[in-house]
Amino acid sequence: MKKSSFILFIFLMTLFSPFTWAACSGTAKGTWNASTVGTYNNSNDSFSADYYTITLSQADTINLNIDNISSNGWLDWTNRTFTVSLYPNNACSSSAIWSSTITKGSSDSISLNLSAGTYTLQLTRSTNNKTGYSLNATRGIIFSGNNYKDFSILYTENLRGDIRQIGNTILGRNDNGSTTCPGNTTNNADDNLVTRYWDVDGDSSTFNSSSSDLQIPTGATIKKAYLYWQGRTTSSNSANAAQIKLKAPGKSYVTLNAPSANMHWDGSREDYFPYQGSVEITNYMNGPGTYTVGDITTYAGKYIDGLGAYGAWSIVVVYTKDDETLRNITIYDGYKTIATNNSENFTLSGFLTPSKGAVNSKFLIFTGEGDVNLKGDYVTMNGTRLTRFNDNSTNTGDYNTFNASITKDDAYVTTRQPSCQNNLGIDIHTYDVGSTGLNIIKNNNTSASLTIGTNSDVYYLSVFAFATQLYEPRVCYYIERISDDSNKTIFENKKFIDSIEANKNYTFDMWISNMKRSTSDTDIETAKLVKIDLNMTTMNYQAGSTSIKNIGKNTYDTITDNKDSDIGEHNATTNLSTWRLGTGATGTQGGTLDVATDFTDNSKKAYVKLVNQLPENNQTTINLSNYLIFKASFKTDSITIDPNEAQTIEQCIDFNTTASVIQPPLGLFNVVNYNGSLNNTSLYTQIAGQDFQVKVLALNSDYSTLKNYTGDVNLSLIAKPAYIEHNDAANQELCNAATPLSGITKVTFTGNSEQIKTLNYGSASRDVAFQIAYTDANNVRKYVCSQDSFSIRPATYTYAMTPDEEPLIGGANYTLTVKAITSANAPTSGYDQVVATNSGNLKAILDLIIPEECTLPEENTPLTPMTFNNGISTFDNFIYNNVGDVNVTILDNDWTANDQKSGDCLIGSTSSTPNADGKVGCQIKKVQTFTFSPKKFMNTLELKNFNDGNFTYLSNDENMSAKLLFTTTAVLDDNLTAATNYTKKCYAKDITYTVELNATTQDKRNRIRYFEDESTSNFENNNTVARATFSSTEGNFTNGTASNLKMFFNFTRAINMPDEPFRIFTKDFNIIQITDTTGVTGTDFNRTNDQNVTLYYGRVYSTDYRGQSPITATIRYEVYCKDCNTSAFTAIGTQSPTSLTWYQNPFHVIADGSVNAFASRGITGVAPLISNNINNGLENNTLTNNAANNAPYTDTIQMTPSPWLLFNLYNAAAVTNDFSVAFTRQGDWAGQGSLGQTVDLNTSTRTNRRMEW
Repeated sequence: MKKSSFILFIFLMTLFSPFTWAACSGTAKGTWNASTVGTYNNSNDSFSADYYTITLSQADTINLNIDNISSNGWLDWTNRTFTVSLYPNNACSSSAIWSSTITKGSSDSISLNLSAGTYTLQLTRSTNNKTGYSLNATRGIIFSGNNYKDFSILYTENLRGDIRQIGNTILGRNDNGSTTCPGNTTNNADDNLVTRYWDVDGDSSTFNSSSSDLQIPTGATIKKAYLYWQGRTTSSNSANAAQIKLKAPGKSYVTLNAPSANMHWDGSREDYFPYQGSVEITNYMNGPGTYTVGDITTYAGKYIDGLGAYGAWSIVVVYTKDDETLRNITIYDGYKTIATNNSENFTLSGFLTPSKGAVNSKFLIFTGEGDVNLKGDYVTMNGTRLTRFNDNSTNTGDYNTFNASITKDDAYVTTRQPSCQNNLGIDIHTYDVGSTGLNIIKNNNTSASLTIGTNSDVYYLSVFAFATQLYEPRVCYYIERISDDSNKTIFENKKFIDSIEANKNYTFDMWISNMKRSTSDTDIETAKLVKIDLNMTTMNYQAGSTSIKNIGKNTYDTITDNKDSDIGEHNATTNLSTWRLGTGATGTQGGTLDVATDFTDNSKKAYVKLVNQLPENNQTTINLSNYLIFKASFKTDSITIDPNEAQTIEQCIDFNTTASVIQPPLGLFNVVNYNGSLNNTSLYTQIAGQDFQVKVLALNSDYSTLKNYTGDVNLSLIAKPAYIEHNDAANQELCNAATPLSGITKVTFTGNSEQIKTLNYGSASRDVAFQIAYTDANNVRKYVCSQDSFSIRPATYTYAMTPDEEPLIGGANYTLTVKAITSANAPTSGYDQVVATNSGNLKAILDLIIPEECTLPEENTPLTPMTFNNGISTFDNFIYNNVGDVNVTILDNDWTANDQKSGDCLIGSTSSTPNADGKVGCQIKKVQTFTFSPKKFMNTLELKNFNDGNFTYLSNDENMSAKLLFTTTAVLDDNLTAATNYTKKCYAKDITYTVELNATTQDKRNRIRYFEDESTSNFENNNTVARATFSSTEGNFTNGTASNLKMFFNFTRAINMPDEPFRIFTKDFNIIQITDTTGVTGTDFNRTNDQNVTLYYGRVYSTDYRGQSPITATIRYEVYCKDCNTSAFTAIGTQSPTSLTWYQNPFHVIADGSVNAFASRGITGVAPLISNNINNGLENNTLTNNAANNAPYTDTIQMTPSPWLLFNLYNAAAVTNDFSVAFTRQGDWAGQGSLGQTVDLNTSTRTNRRMEW
């Protein structure tokens, strides 16, 4: 009986078409709706042509089995065959998808993966009318063989939301007809365990069920959901295994079918196949609550085998919610088995992590068949084992990652029914793998490697998932000041301080930044391609009034309203201004806004000015956010806010129109900047120890007009009092009680209203003001304090290193003394500051300068805490554990914070020289470069024979030489640690080094010759006997080490004076000195391991030959040894046949030297003409008498060898090694005559040999 079975994957494609029918013929025998009816059977024991219609509402697998059941006849039984064909329509009018001819007594079967649609099965018999068939059809996959699935990304998205994974077992212990939780040490395959289904739903329509609660935030929307289930069943139950029931909260059960492509199984377990099914269930979800899953096809009952029974399900849910943290969600699914004493590696790629800051990342996993008491299973991620509260042993034998538990947040999940600790073969776990947990997943990771293995268990992997928080930019705006054409301020410090006049031009000073909006903000991302849209609604924008001081700029640039090459434009029709801001912004795209650490980080602000008219009149309480609507688009490494979807941005700090600036009571005097006035009462930041001028104003009793005054007043510098809001009386008392910080300056008025005074204060102060003391008409002493206050800052910093040496040594301990100095270079008293951590406003840091083309990573070393006391900070234990040029930066942008708020110093500037307005820079900053060098070079030296072999021939030629391998490492102060920055294109330098053959080999010193490698070493000179200087470039250094710099050497030889073999040892050499171009030196080398090379005097030689043509000559490569101990030298082999002092070199191969040309003086043919095959120091050459009728005939064969193989005892200038050959005739005699001459023709066959002594 014929039986064939195969799987064919069809998606409405023609794979095989032996027949094409115009229309279906015969009888319409039946219709099978395969989507609703799982099986179909029919037969006909005598037919001509039948056909069946098959319909599918969704893609699925169809299994057909057709038997030829024809009965036997007495004449025509051999013809009882029929053809069966499947067509992708209902008319048999196209090419068949599948066709088969089935003979009597045979059958054929096939599994077809079909798309949704209508199909026709046509059966047509041969001529015999006794032909019959039986049709059996089923829907769904049939378990056979193995059908695993590699893990791949199922879903990935960046969204505001999170992931949840729930699930439960479907099996428990059969306890006298009831289902109970198994013991916490009971394995699935326990032969005493009888399993029984859980059925928790009280619904008679299900034969098993279990539930679990999904917890997601109120208001969340489920974006995606997937249901997975695992179990074990027989092949005959394959179709049922693909079907499952799901009940969502408040809903009824729905029956779901897994697509064939989502069914996978293990065929190695005999009758009961472990399998997995999955289906997307997004449309069946109904928010948070209890989800019940039922009718999982899996075995339950008595022990079946060593794997055991199990059944389980899991739902993976991705939800979104607008106020949730932005996360990258990436889900992977597959189906793999991990068996005893095996492991498998997986690479999960495609997820995202933030580029900086803390990494909040969780990893989820679902597996089936893990046993609670079979230990030794593990999961490592990037080399670190995943552990949790119930699997944290450090003993490898007790690892038990998959122990049939369901856990989350280091606790068992109990919000499910049943809630067993031992779930008989289901594991669902969530791990904190970010910096807040196991610290495995890092910044900028996009892949992770998993190794999953076991020593005794077997389990089936199903789902992996990552959920990782991504940080967003916090692009925001701030309106700093609004002023009129006369520079009168009407809005500052978050409030209107004067009334608005309608249709009057006002200049809006604003800035855009990227900063935290609240203390609850964690790390935020850099914003790239930043574009800002400002909709000014009912305001009247004044054309061409925009100017921008972008990041990194010191001045404002005028921005045209037209869209051109500058970084902004204004659309008059929509009253919309657009600006492209940040570092690198152009006329076509925005730039980068780095993160500002706090509100006063002015270097991270882009400033914008424009002129508007406000529609209101005589108001001081309007809400500007109703008139100015800011939107931003930007991009980060993980998210993109498209310009067409620009999001509304918030104020960097919220407007507060009721806030006020607390000032002292007005009085009859005020102090302003030297160029100030009644309307401009600012006092600017000053430099300690540097002259500056102020203007003292005398005022009328209205406090708003100037008064000509005669008399003296005393001017004192005071710390600004802590004024109380809305309490002038108390504030006047604070002003009166203020203590002068310096001497009193007398100011004399002589009938004038203004008096300019030059002042100089040597101490620093964060916030100081002036107190003016005068005597009124009643002879009462009165005090007035200046309306504004100001900062006095040090001019800059100076650095001093102790000990003061040049260069500084990497790894050495120094003391860095930093002085905040006055303009007179003295330490600034009063400058008491602490740089506790590095931020945008306070910084004490060491930065490695990365040279161009250097690939070293950025390196920032905090020099904190750095504490100043009266302008001096001493930083002990200043150690830089490497080499290179480093910038030491001290920055204080905090000291002048009060002046920065009102623009009374130059934002982002360190200048101590006042500009035309009298303003100095807000920042105190010093950047100084220090150079750290290695302490010295530590060296090693190795010796190698020629070609790393067993010997070296003595040679005058550099092509045969031994080599010294010189390795040198630039080390730090501890004489041990390599200076890894001393690497090519970074901080490595060119070096020179000198090697010498020392006096232990005095007889060889005059003979040694050195040669260069040309890639790692260059020969510089050999001006001193036995000594040579080499150089090497910085390009040979990697991580502080230049390895195996080659110096070739050999010893001179004479062609006519053979030498005894000898050895040269590493200890015979000295490294005199190594020096780089900056003066770092080193001497000698580590002599712990002594090595040697052996040098031989060599030759290539052949005996003389006599005989008939052709003659095979043996060419010998030999070494000399007359008085040496032959057993002590490995290259001394068999003694030469004609010499007592020469020996065959068994190690010689063609690379060690050869004959470059064989030639004869006469007419002898020589083959080959050059060496081509040398084995064990021997090669053969064929000599042929090219004039055979001239024999006997004598000739000389000349060998031109490698120079180190030349030897001629009698001719020091010889260029060939020679031997003779005499050709004879068979049976004749001949004497030996002159070269090329025949003496007689009678000769016998013999060989002529000679002996050398």
